[in-house]
Amino acid sequence: MQYDQRLALREAASLKLAPDKVFVGQFVIDQSDKPPFEGYLSHDLSDWWLHFCPSLDLCVVKDGSGQPFGAILGIALNDAGQHLAGEVVVTLHQGETLMDAMERLIASLTGRYIAVTRGKAAPFVYTDAVGEMAVVYDTRTGVTGSTLPLTLTRDIIDRGDIDHRAVMESPGHYALGYTRDAHCERLLPNHRLDLAQITQARFWPRDDVPWLAASELAFDDMIDELLAILRRNTVGFLQTKPSVFPLSGGQDSRILITAARDHVHLAKAIFGMHHNWASGRDCDVGAEVAARMGLDYRRISAPGPRKWGRRAFHTRVGYAVNSGGMNSVTHTALLPEGHLVIRGNVMGLTRANDWGRGLRPRPWDDASFGIARLLMGEAVDPAQRPDDLERRYLDWRASLPGTVKYRSHDLSFCENYLPNSLGARNYAYTNVTHVNPFASRRVIALVSAVDPQLRKNNRINNRLLEISAPDLADIRLV
Repeated sequence: MQYDQRLALREAASLKLAPDKVFVGQFVIDQSDKPPFEGYLSHDLSDWWLHFCPSLDLCVVKDGSGQPFGAILGIALNDAGQHLAGEVVVTLHQGETLMDAMERLIASLTGRYIAVTRGKAAPFVYTDAVGEMAVVYDTRTGVTGSTLPLTLTRDIIDRGDIDHRAVMESPGHYALGYTRDAHCERLLPNHRLDLAQITQARFWPRDDVPWLAASELAFDDMIDELLAILRRNTVGFLQTKPSVFPLSGGQDSRILITAARDHVHLAKAIFGMHHNWASGRDCDVGAEVAARMGLDYRRISAPGPRKWGRRAFHTRVGYAVNSGGMNSVTHTALLPEGHLVIRGNVMGLTRANDWGRGLRPRPWDDASFGIARLLMGEAVDPAQRPDDLERRYLDWRASLPGTVKYRSHDLSFCENYLPNSLGARNYAYTNVTHVNPFASRRVIALVSAVDPQLRKNNRINNRLLEISAPDLADIRLV
């Protein structure tokens, strides 16, 4: 059924909440100059409009003559670790077009954001390096948004070849652009969405030069650059907005907090989430690390999710991912409103997590393994899977230039898994914004250029900790 209003309005009414209280931190791009509901702001993109929640930062991109050329929505740090706010001017290098310069800027940013162009033609839309700010679009209308309820003015039309119950209940994920709706696609990270043609295509990497250059670095030189970037981005987030820092017993948070230890006092809280025995052990070790560093540590406990909370979760994420992160949502709701939560989830790349569980990495060109690593799981019945699943995967892999395809399992983690898990789930958090110092295209190239076997042996993380946290070496990792 077609509706005059967004699906989001009916979804919010069913939760008995105002829509701007349900769809916090979200956006939609369409050709109407009116926002989808009261409480959203609007930004003119010529014949198109960007409507967005006021909790999101907007930075206007201008050309050398001072004319608006686009916008960046969300939290974005430049390659100096500075937050983009207000406006930024793109400067052309020799031989570049304005679009080249815009895409060079986008490729240099770290954070959770979208970018959109403005001009005589229909806009191009981009998301961040790993889709932390997830994007979906209607292939028939071009309307683009954060989630299906913001994008649609009709009921969701379920695909018949994907088990959406399996996605909602946990044993499966979407990938390769699939969404629950038969006529909507997810924008893959590092791709541009052309709203004139309503198609997406890769814009980064344009070639394999970053990988070739990174592969020629001595291991310790690579480590030094990686640690410098992680420090710069972590400090950049701490200085951008009030921030909190989850500290567990694992490697990732320890690397980040020690990389920026001389600025970590800026964090408004160092905390852990205690909701079961395993997370309690995490908190015990996190508290020990904090004490050693002279930091106060807060252990957060919250009631488990209830039926209404699960309904709100699925509405906010647009039925895109299971509610396995609900404990994090209920615990995070106890944190101060408007803060950044600095975390390190993309750091699975340093351990080559997507190259198989065995001691030896799986071959890069093993398509069956690559498709299995999409983690679509029970969402896809082998007897009734999408006809184009294998073609989509092979076309996606073929879009990787030169030697980058030899790291297809790493790029698939960034472009297929993360936007359909963390990226989609991020919209469930209404009081905080999650950001990731590791969500940098330079970091992705640096790390994935390292032999997966070395990464499986934990060489990268061990060396990072040797440099940044030698005083914590006696504290166990869990």
